[in-house]
Amino acid sequence: MATSAKRKQEETHLKMLREMTSLPANRKCFDCDQRGPTYVNMTVGSFVCTTCSGILRQIGLFTATSA
Repeated sequence: MATSAKRKQEETHLKMLREMTSLPANRKCFDCDQRGPTYVNMTVGSFVCTTCSGILRQIGLFTATSA
């Protein structure tokens, strides 16, 4: 993929992620309700906090990207 096309795609994905994190339901960890989740659980499509992401990673249910 050309560098400019890749950069454009990354910008689009970042914009989508920011829009999703601004939704009220995504402002809390899906698992423990802690405010301000910092990771995305790509397995089930939820936002989770650092603690819960570590737990999910330990049990093998987590592929994450930092939000």
